[in-house]
Amino acid sequence: MKRRTLFWFSLFTLLLFVFPHQGKAQTYQTGNGHAEFTGYTPLFSFEGSSDSLSGSVILSDSAVSFQLPVKSIDTGNNKRNRDMVKTLKAETYPYAKFEGKIITPFRSDTSGVQEVEVKGTFTVHGTSQKLTIPGTMQFTDNGLNITAEWSQKLTAYDIDPPSVLFYSMKDRLDIRVKAALELSGK
Repeated sequence: MKRRTLFWFSLFTLLLFVFPHQGKAQTYQTGNGHAEFTGYTPLFSFEGSSDSLSGSVILSDSAVSFQLPVKSIDTGNNKRNRDMVKTLKAETYPYAKFEGKIITPFRSDTSGVQEVEVKGTFTVHGTSQKLTIPGTMQFTDNGLNITAEWSQKLTAYDIDPPSVLFYSMKDRLDIRVKAALELSGK
């Protein structure tokens, strides 16, 4: 009886270490993911970025949740930063947020890059829109890497595209995010 118990305990322990990503109840978190956007005018484009993206992926129910403090975005131009904070009403709506679910199948037992789609709600400037966003997930020894890219119309969020000199900004932002998430509790 002791041998059988020892055998099962040893096998269970071995499986935990050999297949660390098998447990679907795992939660991955980050507090320093990267988000950036490209905005366009008739004469030039400009970028803004932040390393303050925080969020989580919960494998048991495929839940994805991220938020970004609007004031953390830096465009490389102090006046443009102030104008953006004002345009996005960051005092009233301090975060851009996304909450959703991974809707494509994924394997937690592989370390290869996997194409995924996430469906959920993106909220900025106090307005929410449903979106399906393409991206990638990759399980690593240290956790989970994610990326996503999509284009977004400003007017869909009741944001009037600001003017730069005599030119109005185009009604489109190209948004990119990437984050390395760590297993919660590690």
